[in-house]
Order: sequence, then C-alpha cells, then structure tokens
Amino acid sequence: MRIASSFLLLLLLSCQKSEAPKKHVPPTGMAGAQKLQKLKQHSGVVQEVIHKDQFSYVKVGDTWFALVDAPVKVGQKIQIEEQAVFNDFESKTLNRKFKKIIFGVLKSSK
Repeated sequence: MRIASSFLLLLLLSCQKSEAPKKHVPPTGMAGAQKLQKLKQHSGVVQEVIHKDQFSYVKVGDTWFALVDAPVKVGQKIQIEEQAVFNDFESKTLNRKFKKIIFGVLKSSK
C-alpha cells in the first residue's frame, strides 16, 4: 500500500502543470538603448589611385584605403568612413603588400 501511495503521489506531482516560461521583454528607455559605435571618419586629398576589378585603392596622406569602385581622381578632396583596418595586407590582384590599409566607404568627394 505504501508503494502504491508513493507511486500515486509521484504520478500526481509529475502531472502538475508547470509554470509557463516568462517571455523575454527587452528593457525600455535609456536603460535599454544600445550604444552605437561611431565609425571613424577620414578625410583628405587623393594623392594616388589604383582602380582594379571592383576596388579602388586610394592613397590619402600616408594612408592607403580600399574602397568599392570609388570614382575618385588624384587631387580630389574625399571623406571616407572606416569599416576595417588591416596590417600587412597582401592584395593578390595588385601583387602588392600594404603595411596598413583601411577598408572603407566613400562618403563624399569634391
């Protein structure tokens, strides 16, 4: 009898409805605002340009930039939004190694 009542108790406990999981509610207001990383901006006058395939390799000051098909010319003032920085980058299409190159997006040109 004791085994049967223990089994019945165990069966009843396992059949109880469990509490439904609480839904995740993101925080609101300033506490819930995500910090957006401001992308670094670069500007200057184009000193050298190499157009190859879909990329434009652009030298501004001492820095090389890789931009997707940017219609820029030597002497233009441009502004670039930095996306990624690579050290010792080897361009197989140019058969050239850059000590430092910044991949970016052309924001303006004059």
